[in-house]
Amino acid sequence: MLKKAGGLTTRGRSSVKAGRYREALDAFDRAASIYAEHAEPLKQATVLQEMADVYRLTEDNGPALEIYARLMGLFDKLEDHEAKARTHNNSGLLLARQSSYEDALTHFREALRIFDELGKPLHVAEQWGNIGSVYRDSDKCDLAMDSYNHAFPIFRKLKKNEGVADQYTNIAYIHVMENRFTEALNWYQKALPLYEKAGARKKAEITRQNIAKLQGDPETDEGS
Repeated sequence: MLKKAGGLTTRGRSSVKAGRYREALDAFDRAASIYAEHAEPLKQATVLQEMADVYRLTEDNGPALEIYARLMGLFDKLEDHEAKARTHNNSGLLLARQSSYEDALTHFREALRIFDELGKPLHVAEQWGNIGSVYRDSDKCDLAMDSYNHAFPIFRKLKKNEGVADQYTNIAYIHVMENRFTEALNWYQKALPLYEKAGARKKAEITRQNIAKLQGDPETDEGS
């Protein structure tokens, strides 16, 4: 039966490549059931993750979140704390897209806690950025600023220029939301050379466009 599960997993992956997502989900689901029956939690988790990826690809977030909940139980059994933290992160991202902000924050905070305990500062910084963006999108700008200000010093210490620049542009965007255009321009100008240094061309171009808009707007002369 385990050989059959392996075959179903391979079939599912081929179906994904061909864009036959329903067939892929059916194959993965059958494989996961076999692995569950034969007490193979690691292989079951691998297949469930691939199912979740398909649901995310097809923007079917409800089933993806259900699978993430199952995965966290498996990762507890496997004592794979980092995988559990990543799953909390993925759940948070989906919930944030659905504007389920409080639930998203719960997952991001739990991911942050686990990554911090594991000594993973890069992932801790990423979670602070995620938390900040949830606060930003729920119009809690002071809390967003606080979160971004937690994130960028960690990225800077790790010499992750793109991560620092991401937080700078997040801060700039909040200043735009609050009509503080001079401050926004300053933060975008700080971000641009970091994106260029990191080779993040698309982000650098977007930042140049934002700078140009602010420089061409008479309101950029307005004080804070």
